[in-house]
Amino acid sequence: MKSIWTFLLLVVLFFNTGVVAQNFLEQNLPTQGGEVVYLKVDESPELPIHEQVHKVNNWFSQQQFPYNQVSENDKSRDIVSGQGKAMILWGPNDFEQYYKEIKFAVQIVVKKDRYQYRLDQFIVKDGASEIQLEIYKSDDKNGIRYNPHFYKRIDEHMNKIILNLDEYMGK
Repeated sequence: MKSIWTFLLLVVLFFNTGVVAQNFLEQNLPTQGGEVVYLKVDESPELPIHEQVHKVNNWFSQQQFPYNQVSENDKSRDIVSGQGKAMILWGPNDFEQYYKEIKFAVQIVVKKDRYQYRLDQFIVKDGASEIQLEIYKSDDKNGIRYNPHFYKRIDEHMNKIILNLDEYMGK
């Protein structure tokens, strides 16, 4: 009987930890369907599409994000997509070993007088492994499983990237 109660307690603790982690994620980062997604449509100065795409390409180059352009058949829009990465402080102190590399997909759709950005597919590189941000577990050795400050730092960094894009697009 004792072993059944112990097992049930462990099951409850296991699922409770996952709920706490998901709550930290949802409280600090924008989510859609359980995934972290930054998505917005913004207005831009009315320029020909090819000039706006040129601006987007320059922005990707300035950010040092590899990218490729996908031309649409209907000539009313163009899509530029790439891969971004950032080093985000996970730990309490600003030491090199406390930074985690975050990789994410960037997609910008350009139309006549607006553009849409989407940042998603966040991956945390932890040593040799790469783990989705939504299921990332932190420092198990010290008993610290999730760090809400890490999520806040990711959000601050993504918002800086978005603000830079808005400024670059001439908003």
